[in-house]
Amino acid sequence: MAEAAHLRVLKLRAELGIFHTAGELTYGADSDDPGSADEAMGQVHHLLGAAATALQGVVIKQADRTLLSDTILLQATEDLEDAVRMLGYDNRRTIAAPLAWDLLKQLVLASVAVGRLAGRIQADLPASLAEYDVFEDDEARDPTTSVSEAGRHLGRARDLAEQLAKEMQAAQKAINGQSHNGPKADIATQRPSL
Repeated sequence: MAEAAHLRVLKLRAELGIFHTAGELTYGADSDDPGSADEAMGQVHHLLGAAATALQGVVIKQADRTLLSDTILLQATEDLEDAVRMLGYDNRRTIAAPLAWDLLKQLVLASVAVGRLAGRIQADLPASLAEYDVFEDDEARDPTTSVSEAGRHLGRARDLAEQLAKEMQAAQKAINGQSHNGPKADIATQRPSL
């Protein structure tokens, strides 16, 4: 399931022309074209949803015991990061409802998935001490102490991700009935003069 979602994410990334360039996420060749930015922004919530689905599939792995490769696990989190970064960096247009509602819906799912993954890592780190030959770069540091410290932070991260999801959902609910007739400048040019 997660691998199929991962393939959808890769396909969407290719369709939207999303590439890393000098550490920044950019659109493809038409990045200066406002029309292509509008189109990409209108479609990016699908990428975000696919990334969230892939990340949720990572959590589902625990239930169905399907082993996913390290590459798939890391790629799912990178895809989620790419989608969120794209949303944050595209300031060439104003996000209005109902697109904002759709984006918030996907962000809620992504936040829930991040919280679940943080909880899973929190649970798996102590188990990894028994399953793997774990060592520290600093020989004076005890791996059990490191895992315990990480667990406290991951528990807090899980709680914050759950709170983030609740806040996004509340924002979504607040604009649930909102719509628009298009940009005011476009409407003004369409009105007949008296």
